[in-house]
Amino acid sequence: MSAKTILEIQKTNYWPSVSGTIISSLVRVEKRRGVSYWPEVKYRYQHDGQLFIGSKIWMYEGGETEPTARELINEYLPGKPVRVYFDPENPASSVLRIGLNPGAIAWLAVALFGTVFGAVMLYFTFFSNQDRRRPE
Repeated sequence: MSAKTILEIQKTNYWPSVSGTIISSLVRVEKRRGVSYWPEVKYRYQHDGQLFIGSKIWMYEGGETEPTARELINEYLPGKPVRVYFDPENPASSVLRIGLNPGAIAWLAVALFGTVFGAVMLYFTFFSNQDRRRPE
């Protein structure tokens, strides 16, 4: 996930909202390099008299564990009224939850840890032995 993507996700915190209704919800199972569970929703909402259909829970979505995906879907049962956040510059772009997906935060933390760990290992591998390599 790039810094640009993170900034775009953070913009959702300032999007206006309208009322909407869940049309459908399900958990899609994907079997690639293991099993991922993808919560999928469809919802409708209106802005300035125009009807829109949305399908994103968060701006950045990823596979979830089965319990997490099912828990999410149980919050978005068909017919349920929901708050829909939309991009004021492009009202067809919408989400049900603003900010970062908790799963994305976990992946960012892992990536950051890996980057820092790798940098430290490179430093010790190449630079900590510099004094020992210099001829006298």
